[in-house]
Amino acid sequence: MDRQDAESAVRVLSGYPTEEEVAALIAVLAVVGQAARAAPGPEAAGARPGRIPAAAFAAGYQSPTSWQAS
Repeated sequence: MDRQDAESAVRVLSGYPTEEEVAALIAVLAVVGQAARAAPGPEAAGARPGRIPAAAFAAGYQSPTSWQAS
C-alpha cells in the first residue's frame, strides 16, 4: 500500500470519500456480492435456514437463552 492508497483508505473510513472512491467501493461490493450468491450456501450441505446444526451443540454451543437464564 502506497501513501495515496493509505490516504484514500483514511478518507473512506473517516466518512469523506471522493466520488472515485465511492465508485470503486461499489464495484468491489458488486463483485463480492456476485461471488457470495454464486457460492453454495449452508443449504447445499443439508442445513435448514434458521436451525442450529446438531454439530454446534455437540461442540458445546449454548443458546443465548440458556446462559441468560442461569
